[in-house]
Amino acid sequence: MKHSHLSLIPKRTSVVVEVANILKNEIQLRRWTKSLPGQRTLCATLQISRPTLDEAYRTLQTEGLIRVEHGRRTLILRQPRKRPLVKDHQMVVAIQPEPLSTRVVPNILQISGLQENLEAAGLRLIVQSNPCFRRDRLGNQFETIVGQYPDATWVLLSVNQSVQNWFMNHKFPTLVDGFTHNGVKLPSIDLDHPAACRHAVASFLRAGYRNLIFLSPGAGRAGDLACEQAFTEALQRSPYSEAAGQVIRHDSTINGLKSVIGGLIKRCPDRCAILASEPQAALTTVSFLLQNGVSVPGHFSVISLEYDYFLSWNSPTISSYEYDLNLYTRRLSSLVIKLAREGYLPRRPIRLMPRFRPAETFAPE
Repeated sequence: MKHSHLSLIPKRTSVVVEVANILKNEIQLRRWTKSLPGQRTLCATLQISRPTLDEAYRTLQTEGLIRVEHGRRTLILRQPRKRPLVKDHQMVVAIQPEPLSTRVVPNILQISGLQENLEAAGLRLIVQSNPCFRRDRLGNQFETIVGQYPDATWVLLSVNQSVQNWFMNHKFPTLVDGFTHNGVKLPSIDLDHPAACRHAVASFLRAGYRNLIFLSPGAGRAGDLACEQAFTEALQRSPYSEAAGQVIRHDSTINGLKSVIGGLIKRCPDRCAILASEPQAALTTVSFLLQNGVSVPGHFSVISLEYDYFLSWNSPTISSYEYDLNLYTRRLSSLVIKLAREGYLPRRPIRLMPRFRPAETFAPE
Protein backbone atom coordinates (compact mmCIF):
# COMPACT_ATOMS: atom_id res chain seq x y z
CA MET A 1 0.00 0.00 0.00
CA LYS A 2 1.23 3.48 -0.81
CA HIS A 3 2.10 5.67 2.14
CA SER A 4 0.05 8.76 2.81
CA HIS A 5 1.51 12.08 1.75
CA LEU A 6 -1.68 14.03 1.15
CA SER A 7 -1.58 17.73 1.85
CA LEU A 8 -4.67 17.73 4.05
CA ILE A 9 -6.91 15.41 6.01
CA PRO A 10 -10.70 15.62 5.91
CA LYS A 11 -12.56 17.44 8.65
CA ARG A 12 -15.38 15.45 10.18
CA THR A 13 -18.00 18.06 9.28
CA SER A 14 -19.34 17.92 5.71
CA VAL A 15 -17.02 15.06 4.89
CA VAL A 16 -18.07 14.69 1.23
CA VAL A 17 -17.32 18.36 0.52
CA GLU A 18 -14.01 18.17 2.36
CA VAL A 19 -12.95 15.03 0.48
CA ALA A 20 -13.84 16.63 -2.85
CA ASN A 21 -11.78 19.72 -1.92
CA ILE A 22 -8.83 17.56 -0.88
CA LEU A 23 -8.88 15.67 -4.16
CA LYS A 24 -9.06 18.93 -6.14
CA ASN A 25 -6.17 20.29 -4.09
CA GLU A 26 -4.00 17.25 -4.79
CA ILE A 27 -4.81 17.40 -8.51
CA GLN A 28 -3.88 21.09 -8.58
CA LEU A 29 -0.60 20.33 -6.80
CA ARG A 30 0.01 17.66 -9.48
CA ARG A 31 0.37 14.86 -6.94
CA TRP A 32 -1.56 12.93 -9.56
CA THR A 33 -1.40 13.91 -13.21
CA LYS A 34 -3.19 11.26 -15.26
CA SER A 35 -5.42 9.33 -12.85
CA LEU A 36 -6.41 9.12 -9.21
CA PRO A 37 -5.11 6.33 -6.94
CA GLY A 38 -7.30 3.28 -6.45
CA GLN A 39 -10.44 3.72 -4.40
CA ARG A 40 -9.30 1.28 -1.72
CA THR A 41 -6.09 3.27 -1.23
CA LEU A 42 -7.94 6.59 -1.02
CA CYS A 43 -10.50 5.23 1.45
CA ALA A 44 -7.75 3.91 3.72
CA THR A 45 -5.67 7.09 3.46
CA LEU A 46 -8.55 9.50 4.07
CA GLN A 47 -10.29 7.20 6.60
CA ILE A 48 -13.61 7.37 4.77
CA SER A 49 -16.16 4.89 3.48
CA ARG A 50 -16.61 3.88 -0.15
CA PRO A 51 -20.01 5.66 -0.42
CA THR A 52 -18.43 8.91 0.82
CA LEU A 53 -15.70 8.66 -1.81
CA ASP A 54 -18.29 7.91 -4.50
CA GLU A 55 -20.19 11.08 -3.57
CA ALA A 56 -16.98 13.12 -3.76
CA TYR A 57 -16.25 11.58 -7.17
CA ARG A 58 -19.69 12.63 -8.40
CA THR A 59 -18.96 16.20 -7.33
CA LEU A 60 -15.69 16.27 -9.28
CA GLN A 61 -17.29 14.56 -12.26
CA THR A 62 -20.08 17.17 -12.35
CA GLU A 63 -17.40 19.88 -12.43
CA GLY A 64 -15.74 18.14 -15.37
CA LEU A 65 -12.49 17.38 -13.50
CA ILE A 66 -12.52 13.58 -13.66
CA ARG A 67 -14.10 10.69 -15.56
CA VAL A 68 -15.11 7.58 -13.63
CA GLU A 69 -15.07 4.32 -15.59
CA HIS A 70 -16.09 1.04 -14.00
CA GLY A 71 -13.14 -1.33 -13.56
CA ARG A 72 -10.56 1.30 -14.54
CA ARG A 73 -8.58 4.05 -12.84
CA THR A 74 -10.42 7.35 -12.52
CA LEU A 75 -9.00 9.68 -15.18
CA ILE A 76 -8.10 13.33 -14.57
CA LEU A 77 -9.57 15.45 -17.38
CA ARG A 78 -8.36 18.91 -16.43
CA GLN A 79 -6.85 20.98 -13.61
CA PRO A 80 -9.23 22.81 -11.26
CA ARG A 81 -9.24 26.60 -11.26
CA LYS A 82 -6.09 27.72 -9.52
CA ARG A 83 -6.19 29.25 -6.08
CA PRO A 84 -3.53 31.58 -4.70
CA LEU A 85 -0.53 29.44 -3.87
CA VAL A 86 0.51 29.05 -0.25
CA LYS A 87 4.11 30.05 0.30
CA ASP A 88 6.48 27.62 1.97
CA HIS A 89 6.79 29.78 5.07
CA GLN A 90 3.02 29.49 5.51
CA MET A 91 3.15 25.70 5.48
CA VAL A 92 3.19 23.50 8.55
CA VAL A 93 4.30 19.91 7.98
CA ALA A 94 3.42 17.24 10.54
CA ILE A 95 5.33 13.99 10.18
CA GLN A 96 4.59 10.61 11.74
CA PRO A 97 5.66 7.00 11.07
CA GLU A 98 2.18 5.43 11.07
CA PRO A 99 -0.82 6.32 8.88
CA LEU A 100 -3.64 8.21 10.57
CA SER A 101 -5.93 5.19 10.31
CA THR A 102 -3.81 3.35 12.92
CA ARG A 103 -4.02 6.10 15.54
CA VAL A 104 -6.56 6.29 18.34
CA VAL A 105 -9.57 8.56 17.85
CA PRO A 106 -8.39 11.44 20.12
CA ASN A 107 -5.15 11.70 18.13
CA ILE A 108 -7.07 11.90 14.85
CA LEU A 109 -9.41 14.56 16.22
CA GLN A 110 -6.43 16.49 17.55
CA ILE A 111 -4.84 16.66 14.10
CA SER A 112 -8.17 17.65 12.56
CA GLY A 113 -8.57 20.43 15.14
CA LEU A 114 -5.01 21.59 14.54
CA GLN A 115 -5.74 21.84 10.83
CA GLU A 116 -8.82 23.99 11.45
CA ASN A 117 -6.97 26.35 13.80
CA LEU A 118 -4.03 26.74 11.42
CA GLU A 119 -6.30 27.45 8.47
CA ALA A 120 -8.03 30.18 10.51
CA ALA A 121 -4.56 31.71 11.07
CA GLY A 122 -3.70 31.59 7.34
CA LEU A 123 -1.47 28.53 7.61
CA ARG A 124 -1.76 25.24 5.79
CA LEU A 125 -1.20 21.84 7.40
CA ILE A 126 0.40 19.01 5.46
CA VAL A 127 0.49 15.54 7.03
CA GLN A 128 3.27 13.19 5.97
CA SER A 129 3.03 9.54 7.08
CA ASN A 130 5.94 7.26 6.26
CA PRO A 131 7.84 4.43 8.03
CA CYS A 132 11.11 6.22 7.28
CA PHE A 133 10.32 8.54 10.20
CA ARG A 134 11.03 5.73 12.67
CA ARG A 135 14.27 4.43 11.16
CA ASP A 136 17.52 4.93 13.02
CA ARG A 137 19.42 5.49 9.78
CA LEU A 138 17.81 8.29 7.81
CA GLY A 139 18.24 7.75 4.09
CA ASN A 140 17.38 9.35 0.78
CA GLN A 141 13.63 8.87 1.23
CA PHE A 142 13.64 10.94 4.41
CA GLU A 143 15.72 13.72 2.87
CA THR A 144 13.55 13.77 -0.26
CA ILE A 145 10.37 14.24 1.78
CA VAL A 146 11.86 16.95 3.99
CA GLY A 147 13.47 18.65 0.99
CA GLN A 148 10.06 19.34 -0.55
CA TYR A 149 9.38 21.99 2.12
CA PRO A 150 12.60 23.94 2.75
CA ASP A 151 10.90 26.86 4.53
CA ALA A 152 8.12 25.06 6.38
CA THR A 153 7.41 24.80 10.10
CA TRP A 154 7.61 21.24 11.41
CA VAL A 155 5.61 19.24 13.95
CA LEU A 156 7.07 15.86 14.96
CA LEU A 157 4.64 13.11 16.02
CA SER A 158 5.89 9.82 17.54
CA VAL A 159 9.26 9.95 15.77
CA ASN A 160 12.45 8.41 17.11
CA GLN A 161 15.62 10.03 18.42
CA SER A 162 17.37 10.06 15.04
CA VAL A 163 14.63 12.19 13.49
CA GLN A 164 14.50 14.54 16.49
CA ASN A 165 18.30 14.94 16.38
CA TRP A 166 18.20 15.68 12.64
CA PHE A 167 15.76 18.55 13.04
CA MET A 168 17.63 19.91 16.04
CA ASN A 169 20.97 19.85 14.20
CA HIS A 170 19.52 21.43 11.05
CA LYS A 171 17.86 24.18 13.12
CA PHE A 172 14.51 23.96 11.35
CA PRO A 173 11.60 25.62 13.21
CA THR A 174 10.31 22.48 14.92
CA LEU A 175 7.87 21.54 17.68
CA VAL A 176 7.70 18.04 19.14
CA ASP A 177 4.16 16.88 19.91
CA GLY A 178 5.33 14.46 22.56
CA PHE A 179 8.42 13.98 24.71
CA THR A 180 11.94 14.67 23.47
CA HIS A 181 14.68 12.08 23.76
CA ASN A 182 17.69 12.62 26.01
CA GLY A 183 20.00 15.27 24.60
CA VAL A 184 17.41 16.65 22.16
CA LYS A 185 16.84 20.36 22.70
CA LEU A 186 13.61 21.14 20.91
CA PRO A 187 10.42 22.77 22.22
CA SER A 188 7.75 20.19 23.05
CA ILE A 189 4.23 19.75 24.37
CA ASP A 190 2.60 16.63 25.74
CA LEU A 191 0.48 15.23 28.53
CA ASP A 192 2.37 14.52 31.74
CA HIS A 193 2.01 10.76 31.51
CA PRO A 194 5.01 10.12 33.81
CA ALA A 195 3.12 11.98 36.55
CA ALA A 196 0.07 9.83 35.78
CA CYS A 197 2.29 6.73 36.14
CA ARG A 198 3.36 7.84 39.60
CA HIS A 199 -0.25 8.50 40.54
CA ALA A 200 -1.32 5.05 39.28
CA VAL A 201 1.43 3.31 41.26
CA ALA A 202 0.43 5.15 44.42
CA SER A 203 -3.25 4.31 43.81
CA PHE A 204 -2.54 0.61 43.30
CA LEU A 205 -0.40 0.46 46.44
CA ARG A 206 -2.99 2.24 48.56
CA ALA A 207 -5.58 -0.24 47.30
CA GLY A 208 -3.50 -3.12 48.62
CA TYR A 209 -1.86 -4.35 45.42
CA ARG A 210 1.76 -5.46 45.76
CA ASN A 211 2.37 -6.98 42.32
CA LEU A 212 2.42 -4.20 39.73
CA ILE A 213 2.97 -4.48 35.98
CA PHE A 214 3.51 -1.72 33.41
CA LEU A 215 2.70 -2.80 29.84
CA SER A 216 4.78 -0.65 27.51
CA PRO A 217 5.01 -0.78 23.70
CA GLY A 218 8.47 -1.63 22.48
CA ALA A 219 8.69 1.23 19.99
CA GLY A 220 11.29 3.15 22.00
CA ARG A 221 9.39 6.44 21.90
CA ALA A 222 10.62 9.09 24.28
CA GLY A 223 7.32 9.36 26.14
CA ASP A 224 7.16 5.59 26.70
CA LEU A 225 10.72 5.54 28.04
CA ALA A 226 9.91 8.41 30.41
CA CYS A 227 6.85 6.52 31.68
CA GLU A 228 8.86 3.34 32.23
CA GLN A 229 11.34 5.31 34.31
CA ALA A 230 8.58 7.05 36.30
CA PHE A 231 6.88 3.70 37.04
CA THR A 232 10.13 2.12 38.22
CA GLU A 233 11.14 5.09 40.38
CA ALA A 234 7.69 5.29 41.98
CA LEU A 235 8.00 1.66 43.10
CA GLN A 236 11.53 2.16 44.37
CA ARG A 237 10.39 5.07 46.53
CA SER A 238 7.39 3.19 47.86
CA PRO A 239 7.17 2.70 51.64
CA TYR A 240 5.97 -0.88 51.02
CA SER A 241 9.08 -3.04 51.00
CA GLU A 242 7.13 -6.10 49.81
CA ALA A 243 5.88 -4.30 46.67
CA ALA A 244 7.28 -5.63 43.42
CA GLY A 245 6.93 -4.30 39.90
CA GLN A 246 8.00 -5.05 36.37
CA VAL A 247 8.03 -3.21 33.06
CA ILE A 248 7.00 -5.59 30.28
CA ARG A 249 7.42 -4.45 26.69
CA HIS A 250 5.18 -5.90 24.02
CA ASP A 251 4.98 -5.67 20.23
CA SER A 252 1.59 -3.86 20.14
CA THR A 253 -0.14 -6.82 18.50
CA ILE A 254 -3.10 -8.76 19.89
CA ASN A 255 -1.21 -12.06 19.85
CA GLY A 256 1.80 -10.47 21.50
CA LEU A 257 -0.35 -9.06 24.30
CA LYS A 258 -2.15 -12.38 24.75
CA SER A 259 1.20 -14.10 25.20
CA VAL A 260 2.26 -11.54 27.83
CA ILE A 261 -1.03 -11.67 29.74
CA GLY A 262 -1.11 -15.46 29.57
CA GLY A 263 2.27 -15.53 31.29
CA LEU A 264 1.07 -13.13 33.98
CA ILE A 265 -1.98 -15.30 34.70
CA LYS A 266 0.29 -18.29 35.35
CA ARG A 267 2.81 -16.55 37.61
CA CYS A 268 0.60 -14.11 39.59
CA PRO A 269 -1.11 -16.16 42.32
CA ASP A 270 -1.97 -13.05 44.32
CA ARG A 271 -3.81 -9.90 43.32
CA CYS A 272 -2.05 -8.12 40.47
CA ALA A 273 -2.39 -4.59 39.08
CA ILE A 274 -1.70 -3.74 35.43
CA LEU A 275 -1.04 -0.26 34.06
CA ALA A 276 -1.34 -0.32 30.26
CA SER A 277 0.35 2.44 28.28
CA GLU A 278 -2.23 2.43 25.46
CA PRO A 279 -6.04 2.10 25.51
CA GLN A 280 -6.10 -0.66 22.92
CA ALA A 281 -3.64 -2.65 25.06
CA ALA A 282 -5.86 -2.12 28.11
CA LEU A 283 -8.91 -3.37 26.19
CA THR A 284 -7.11 -6.50 24.96
CA THR A 285 -5.79 -7.15 28.46
CA VAL A 286 -9.22 -6.97 30.11
CA SER A 287 -10.88 -9.05 27.37
CA PHE A 288 -8.23 -11.79 27.52
CA LEU A 289 -8.34 -11.96 31.32
CA LEU A 290 -12.12 -12.39 31.27
CA GLN A 291 -11.92 -14.99 28.50
CA ASN A 292 -9.63 -17.02 30.76
CA GLY A 293 -11.94 -16.84 33.73
CA VAL A 294 -9.92 -14.26 35.65
CA SER A 295 -11.99 -11.79 37.66
CA VAL A 296 -11.60 -8.12 36.76
CA PRO A 297 -11.56 -6.38 39.11
CA GLY A 298 -10.62 -8.87 41.78
CA HIS A 299 -7.64 -10.98 40.90
CA PHE A 300 -6.48 -8.36 38.40
CA SER A 301 -7.10 -4.62 38.25
CA VAL A 302 -6.37 -2.65 35.08
CA ILE A 303 -5.84 1.05 34.38
CA SER A 304 -5.11 2.59 30.97
CA LEU A 305 -2.62 5.44 30.87
CA GLU A 306 -4.58 7.02 28.00
CA TYR A 307 -8.30 7.38 27.38
CA ASP A 308 -10.29 6.50 24.28
CA TYR A 309 -14.05 6.47 23.86
CA PHE A 310 -14.36 2.70 23.57
CA LEU A 311 -13.07 2.23 27.13
CA SER A 312 -16.37 3.57 28.44
CA TRP A 313 -18.34 1.13 26.27
CA ASN A 314 -16.53 -1.96 27.48
CA SER A 315 -18.01 -4.14 30.21
CA PRO A 316 -16.48 -3.74 32.72
CA THR A 317 -15.67 -0.11 31.97
CA ILE A 318 -11.92 0.51 32.02
CA SER A 319 -10.27 3.04 34.35
CA SER A 320 -8.01 5.51 32.57
CA TYR A 321 -6.45 8.97 32.47
CA GLU A 322 -8.23 11.47 30.27
CA TYR A 323 -7.58 15.06 29.22
CA ASP A 324 -9.38 18.02 27.71
CA LEU A 325 -8.85 17.43 23.99
CA ASN A 326 -10.02 20.91 22.99
CA LEU A 327 -7.70 22.58 25.51
CA TYR A 328 -4.72 20.52 24.36
CA THR A 329 -5.45 21.24 20.70
CA ARG A 330 -5.71 24.97 21.39
CA ARG A 331 -2.37 24.96 23.25
CA LEU A 332 -0.72 22.96 20.49
CA SER A 333 -2.16 25.23 17.79
CA SER A 334 -1.05 28.43 19.52
CA LEU A 335 2.50 27.11 19.79
CA VAL A 336 2.60 26.08 16.12
CA ILE A 337 1.22 29.45 14.99
CA LYS A 338 3.75 31.33 17.12
CA LEU A 339 6.58 29.18 15.77
CA ALA A 340 5.45 29.68 12.16
CA ARG A 341 5.23 33.45 12.56
CA GLU A 342 8.28 34.10 14.71
CA GLY A 343 10.52 31.15 13.87
CA TYR A 344 11.34 30.47 17.52
CA LEU A 345 9.90 28.91 20.68
CA PRO A 346 11.49 28.51 24.12
CA ARG A 347 12.84 25.00 24.62
CA ARG A 348 10.97 24.62 27.91
CA PRO A 349 8.71 21.55 27.70
CA ILE A 350 4.99 22.14 28.27
CA ARG A 351 3.16 19.38 30.14
CA LEU A 352 -0.59 19.15 30.73
CA MET A 353 -1.75 16.92 33.57
CA PRO A 354 -4.37 14.31 32.66
CA ARG A 355 -7.22 13.53 35.07
CA PHE A 356 -7.88 10.11 36.54
CA ARG A 357 -11.15 8.61 35.34
CA PRO A 358 -12.12 5.82 37.77
CA ALA A 359 -14.15 2.95 36.35
CA GLU A 360 -14.97 -0.69 37.06
CA THR A 361 -11.59 -2.30 36.36
CA PHE A 362 -9.95 -0.70 39.40
CA ALA A 363 -11.37 -1.73 42.76
CA PRO A 364 -9.70 -0.39 45.91
CA GLU A 365 -10.07 -2.65 48.92
